[in-house]
Amino acid sequence: MKDLMARVAEARRSGDPDALVALIPYARLLGISFSEAGGALEFRLAFREGNVGNPHLPALHGGVIGAFMENAAVLHLLWTQQASRVPKVVDFSIDYLRPGRPETLCAA
Repeated sequence: MKDLMARVAEARRSGDPDALVALIPYARLLGISFSEAGGALEFRLAFREGNVGNPHLPALHGGVIGAFMENAAVLHLLWTQQASRVPKVVDFSIDYLRPGRPETLCAA
């Protein structure tokens, strides 16, 4: 864990968001990235065919959207806080109002 947190701290010091995302295999698998502009973070989930849950619509898989939201929160905390361990999301729920479009998603 100490090695992981040292690598997180190095990613922050170097200002390299990609280095931080690279430390979280699931975030890499999903295609999550983020950048900082004017002190605000913007997270992106790049569109990938593998993230589609219903190819007939097509619509992004709801679990992928939820995982994107959770990973964005964890990455935000790791990037902005001097954490000594990886934060854990306790609980959240999502009420989907419409299908996720097959395009890049953004979160701030």
